[in-house]
Amino acid sequence: MQIEYYRKSHYGTDHRYIVDPAVASAVTKLTGKKTVGPDHLAALESLGFTVTEVLPPREASVMGKVY
Repeated sequence: MQIEYYRKSHYGTDHRYIVDPAVASAVTKLTGKKTVGPDHLAALESLGFTVTEVLPPREASVMGKVY
């Protein structure tokens, strides 16, 4: 399974959000957080998931791809 995430910067700090709402909800239940860190992404990869960074929704919609 492929998990896509995007980064947003808030006051100079990067935050990573999972694109798919169902996957994001499941990961939130596991971690207790809406964002995922590099350690979370590494753990998902070690479980066999493919983790891919994509453009944030607003930037992606400008290029014709809407999430």
